[in-house]
Amino acid sequence: MNRLNVLHWHLIDSHSFPLELSSFPLLHQNGSWNSHYKPQTPKFKATYSAQDIMDLVKYAAVRGVRVMPEVDTPSHVTSWGSGIPGFLACEELHFAAHAIDPTREQNIDVVKKVLAEVSTLFPDKYMHLGADEMNFDCWREQSGSKVLKWATDHQMTLEQLLRDFEEKVIPITEALGRTAVLYADPVGHNIKLPASAVLQVWMVDGAKEMIRLLVGLKHQIIVSAGWYLDMQTPSLNKKKRYGFEDTWRDFYLNDPVEVAELSTNEASFVLGGEVCMWGEQVDDMNAIQKAFPRTSAAAERLWSSPGCGVHCQDTDETLTRLVRFRCLMVLAGINAGPLAPDYCPYVYRTHQPRPEVDSTAHSPLFSTVFLFGAAVLIFGLIIFRFRCGKSGNSTKVR
Repeated sequence: MNRLNVLHWHLIDSHSFPLELSSFPLLHQNGSWNSHYKPQTPKFKATYSAQDIMDLVKYAAVRGVRVMPEVDTPSHVTSWGSGIPGFLACEELHFAAHAIDPTREQNIDVVKKVLAEVSTLFPDKYMHLGADEMNFDCWREQSGSKVLKWATDHQMTLEQLLRDFEEKVIPITEALGRTAVLYADPVGHNIKLPASAVLQVWMVDGAKEMIRLLVGLKHQIIVSAGWYLDMQTPSLNKKKRYGFEDTWRDFYLNDPVEVAELSTNEASFVLGGEVCMWGEQVDDMNAIQKAFPRTSAAAERLWSSPGCGVHCQDTDETLTRLVRFRCLMVLAGINAGPLAPDYCPYVYRTHQPRPEVDSTAHSPLFSTVFLFGAAVLIFGLIIFRFRCGKSGNSTKVR
């Protein structure tokens, strides 16, 4: 309905390891969200079984949606430490700053086996490896870290150690027949990644320069900068809207090809865009209203041809269409939020009872949003760009 064709599922983060893996059962048993609350709520289970994953992937596939998993390393790994002794390089810092100890080959082997099992659950060609927000303080830890000592003994900087880690992990995905996707952060540390890696630009500050840099390096890229649903000022120009819902206008006006002033040839490296939802303050009570119809605005923008002139800049004209489209979603039982004072005559003039919201009956995107809200901290909704005659369902991914 919104032409969203890929779900980027951020499976694991510092807060929780919700994925049940037969290779390392202690990861979810000790690291999942419910493991922290077992004495109070012993029947609560905030994990995903292999069958849960396969059912969801199948449900999405028959509705034209692919699911790209993300296993984020080397940072955002606190939840791994509960199930794998020696996995974390530090424990004294804030839990969000924890990182893997890359000097232990056993830890690389753990990552390899986790990725291998994840690949059996997700058939998608692409596998996201994270690599964002590496906090070198964990490896440095007031200059007394064993990781820092190891790097010094091997005449390596911490940035070189990060590059060494990624050079070990990326080939793992390639051996599994997958294309690696990473956040662009390592490039910001002057780390050269394999040309085969797809890189995601997510930070608003410096987005234009980063897009141009990555395209110049011949990397295919996905852009999520400017499409964060949790931000009051998501746009690259830092424009602040009076109403949170009005950020749909920024979503609609955001075009990475135009922002970075890319030529037609350079634009071919942009695989698509991604609208991101963070789950800390989202559950099945507000996920749909927070995502739609703001995400619909980004979808239309991404699927529009470049150079469409004033039509792509007229948000007032777009508002008229979005209000009508929002009503169509409401009529379908999708509780998309309003963008302006109005009502939906398609629903209320029929004198028919409003459809019940059934998470098993919606389009694939909506039901996955409901399912993921409980135990996952972040998920992205990827919308592939239609450019140069190539659709989002082509061999290029989005």
